[in-house]
Amino acid sequence: MNCLNILEMKNYRKFTIGIIGTSLLSLGLYSCNNDDVVEQETYTDKQYASKGDEVKDFDRYFVRIDNIYKKEFAFALLNSLKESKQLREIIKREALKMFNKDYDVLYYLIKDMRIEDGKTVDDLISKHIGGKDILDKVLLENPTLTIFVPELPMESFSAERWNINEIPAIAVKTNQFNDIPLITPEGEKEVMPAENIPGFPVLVIKDNERIVSSVKSSNIGRFKGQIIYDKELILRFLDDAFNPGVIMPSNPARTTTVNDSKVTSAYNIYNVNNPQINGWHRDYIYYNIKPNTPNGPFSYKYKEYLGTIEAEGNAKQVYTRMSDQSGDPYINEHLSGDTTFTNWTDGQYDLSFAFLINGKNGVGESLTIMRSVAPTDLFVLEYRHYTKGHAFWKKNYYDLVSVKSKPYLVDTEVLNWDLEAYSASIRAEIEEIDNPETVTVTKTLTSEFATNFGVDASFGNENVKVGLKFGMSTKDTSTQTNSVVATKISDKLGQAIINFQDNVVIGKTGSNWNYRTYSTGTFRFNFQPVRVQ
Repeated sequence: MNCLNILEMKNYRKFTIGIIGTSLLSLGLYSCNNDDVVEQETYTDKQYASKGDEVKDFDRYFVRIDNIYKKEFAFALLNSLKESKQLREIIKREALKMFNKDYDVLYYLIKDMRIEDGKTVDDLISKHIGGKDILDKVLLENPTLTIFVPELPMESFSAERWNINEIPAIAVKTNQFNDIPLITPEGEKEVMPAENIPGFPVLVIKDNERIVSSVKSSNIGRFKGQIIYDKELILRFLDDAFNPGVIMPSNPARTTTVNDSKVTSAYNIYNVNNPQINGWHRDYIYYNIKPNTPNGPFSYKYKEYLGTIEAEGNAKQVYTRMSDQSGDPYINEHLSGDTTFTNWTDGQYDLSFAFLINGKNGVGESLTIMRSVAPTDLFVLEYRHYTKGHAFWKKNYYDLVSVKSKPYLVDTEVLNWDLEAYSASIRAEIEEIDNPETVTVTKTLTSEFATNFGVDASFGNENVKVGLKFGMSTKDTSTQTNSVVATKISDKLGQAIINFQDNVVIGKTGSNWNYRTYSTGTFRFNFQPVRVQ
C-alpha cells in the first residue's frame, strides 16, 4: 500500500485507532522506502527548533502530513518537468504574470491547462504521483500549493532568465526548518543549509502566504478578491495589497517625507515664535488652533500617513529575523549576531502594519495595512560566490556576507485623526506574514480621550475642539479589549505608541526639516499628517 494512502487512513480513522493500532501504523510507515519515512512522534518541530539540533537527514525534514505531501508532489513535479517542455513553458509564463505580485504559480490555476497529447497538467502530475486520488489528497491538505520561481543573486536565475531547456532542481519550503530540503535534477536528495543560496535553476514548492483558503480559514467571508470558487474550495487574497487588480491608496505627489507648509508652521508656532507655549502640532494641523484662536472645527484636509520605514540596529540580524521559517518564536527571539538565515524561498516580504486605536463609542479599531515589499527595497545585500561539487561538475552557490539597511517609502494613508471620535494614542505593530491562516485574538489598549468639544456659534454652530490640548475639562481614561483577526504565523517586528500630542516636526538642519520617527525595536518609521485635499 502506498504510504500516502496509509497516512490518509490514519487521518480518516484516528478516532478509532488506539495505542496498539498507532504502533502498527508506525511500523507500516517505517517499512516503506526511505522517501516515505515518517517519525512524527519522535521528531517534532519543537525538538528541532528549541534545541537547535542540526538535522541533516533529508526525510526528517518531513514530519507533518502536509509536508510529506509536498515532498511527494516535488518528486512528481520533477519527473513531469523532465517529460514535458510545455509544462516548463507554462510555469515560466504564469510566474511572469505575478498573479499575486510575486513569482508564484498557484497549482489550482494551472492544473487544467493543456500540455502535450491533449493531456492536462493534472494528468501528468497524477501519473508521477501515483494516481489522481493521491494528488487530490495532496491538494486537500495543501489547498494553496504553489510553485515559486525565485530571483537568485547576481542574476544567476529568475523567471525572466530561466532557459526552459534546463531542468531545475526542486526545493521544498516546510515552514518548520530554516534549512531547505532539495531534489536535484538527477533525483538526488540534498539539504541546503539556511545560510546558503543556490546559484542554479531551482523551483520551490510551498504554501502561498498571500492566499487564504476556505479549508484552512473558517472566516473566509471577510476576505476579498476571489480566485477560485467551487462547492468544495474557495481561494481569496489575504489582502487587496496582493491583488494586482486593486490600486493601493497613496499620495502620487509624494516621493520623500512631505514638507507641508502647515505642518512646518505648526513647529514655528509652538517652538519658535512662542517657546513658552507648549502646544500640540496636530491641534493646529487638524483644528487650526493657535494660542490666540483656541477653538476650531475638525478639518478633513489632512490624514495620517505611514511614510518611511527603515531597519534599525544590526541590519543583518533584522534580515535574518524576517527570514526565519521555523515558526518557532524561540528561534526568533534568541538569534545571535552570527546567525544567518536567507529568504530565497520566500520572494517578496508580506509586511503587515496594524494600528490599534480606541474609539469613544467603546469600540476599538484595528486598521491593518499590508504591503508587498522586496528584500532589496529594505536592505543592501552583498554576496560571496563559490562553487561546490566534483572536479568535472560544479554548482554555483552564494553566501550572504553583508547586509545594510536602507529607507523605504511605504506612503500609505491610515486615518483622519479626529479626537472627538478616537483616543489620543495609537499602538502600531509591524509583522512579516509567513502563513495566511487567521485566528481571532484579543488586544487591550489603555487610552486617554479628549472631552473638550462643544458647539460654537462663531463657527456656524459646528462642533469644535475647545482649547489647546485637553482644554480646561478633565480628560477620560479608558481601557478597551477588542477582538482582532490576526494571521496565525508571523515574524513579530515590534510595536510603538504614537500620541496625538507628539511633535510632528522636531527641528531643522540647514534647509531640511527633521520629522519625528518611532521605534519598534526592529524598525524605525515615520508617521505624520499629510494634506489629502
